[in-house]
Amino acid sequence: MSKNIMLADYIFTVPGIVLLLIPGHLMAAKQGYSLAEWNWVTASLLLFSLSGILWLAFLLPLQRKMILYSEESLRLGQQT
Repeated sequence: MSKNIMLADYIFTVPGIVLLLIPGHLMAAKQGYSLAEWNWVTASLLLFSLSGILWLAFLLPLQRKMILYSEESLRLGQQT
């Protein structure tokens, strides 16, 4: 069951990221903001990328550990 939660996390998170980035790029380009120069759009993309890196580097491994711990607890019939 906990693996289904992780799958649902991917199913909802990845399309959400795409739905944020593509229209954001299109609207920024329409308003004349360049991604080749430093402005608020590039700063926000940098911070967004940093949050994604932190999610991949720290939160996903922790989520996998929690799944393993919960499966072990179910197998042993113990509450941790």
